[in-house]
Amino acid sequence: MTEPVRHEAAGPPRGRALALHGLGSGAGCWTPLRTLRRDDLELWTVDLPWSGECAEWAGRRPATAALRDAFEAVEHPVDLVIAHSFGANVLLEMLATDIAAGRDPVDRFGLRGLLLVAPLYRRSRDEFTWDEMPAYLSRFGNAMAEGVRVHSTRRRNRDLQAAMADRVCQRVGPYGWLEFFGTYLRTPMLRTDLLDLPCRVLVGTDDRAAPPNEAAALVAALPTATLCRIADCGHFPMLQRPQDFATEVDRFFRSLGVRSGSAGADTSGRPPYR
Repeated sequence: MTEPVRHEAAGPPRGRALALHGLGSGAGCWTPLRTLRRDDLELWTVDLPWSGECAEWAGRRPATAALRDAFEAVEHPVDLVIAHSFGANVLLEMLATDIAAGRDPVDRFGLRGLLLVAPLYRRSRDEFTWDEMPAYLSRFGNAMAEGVRVHSTRRRNRDLQAAMADRVCQRVGPYGWLEFFGTYLRTPMLRTDLLDLPCRVLVGTDDRAAPPNEAAALVAALPTATLCRIADCGHFPMLQRPQDFATEVDRFFRSLGVRSGSAGADTSGRPPYR
């Protein structure tokens, strides 16, 4: 994991947001949001161990532990967490697990809202079947190919895009994919009932990697959640529909109200959270 980077607000900050990328991606996926977000929201980004450049994390240390490190490394409070795909699922697992264990990450980090972008979710273990296994691998490969396409600022031919997507899959590797799929398989066991803070689940209507019906199921399982669908958009709304995405971030941030006290109040003097 790299050190988190703070992107200061243009005006006096009224809140702080931490953005978490998905598997095989990186902090660069939030570049449009950095420029389009409202001017009083301080944004923090970080390259997490599951970025496209860091496949060695898988199978060595739980993703939830790495995420706790990321939270410890940013200034507190973190009013809003924006998390994409695998990052969203790791976030949900970390929060639910810690609350069930008697820790209070919501108070510890000052969390006031979660914006979950293209998360994956199944309500029941029975919804995972052996016959679907090849489809899961195909969905993963297609998501990596879509990521290559929407991340690129230049037009590339299909053969080159396919080669680049294959390289990303190779970097993620079988251990990285198993970490992702294991997290997905555990979603029916998530204690979503413990996540009693405002949540906004955002999904593209054309997302084939994280189908919109799964986003709707997650909204139904969370105590305080709403659903936003972005039309004509796939798995990467922050890149495919950056203005619409930034508008939804601003709308949800405004709905959280104004925190009492300074947005810059730091609680880093507390002992490490483990």
